[in-house]
Amino acid sequence: MTSATNLTDNDGETVASAVAKRVRQELAGKLPRISQARIAEASGMTQQTLSARMTGKVEFGVEEVTRVCAFADLDLMYVMTGQRMPRQANAGGVFSGKPTQP
Repeated sequence: MTSATNLTDNDGETVASAVAKRVRQELAGKLPRISQARIAEASGMTQQTLSARMTGKVEFGVEEVTRVCAFADLDLMYVMTGQRMPRQANAGGVFSGKPTQP
């Protein structure tokens, strides 16, 4: 039997809040820093719209968070689930692995 993936940090926060928090955390670790204005423009949003998503006031849509992650080179799987996929190349050069908790 397979258990469901835990999408929050077990402190009762909503999935939307957890996703917003992980986007903020991932962006905070990026060098060079990318401004919210650049991310918003590249993701097809206004800065105010992005800000509302990043603070958790408004939920990210799947396409929105996908565009943000693609532009900022963030780990979409981690942002959405809180799990990281180890990047290990097998003999054929294909990356594989099982999800892990950070």
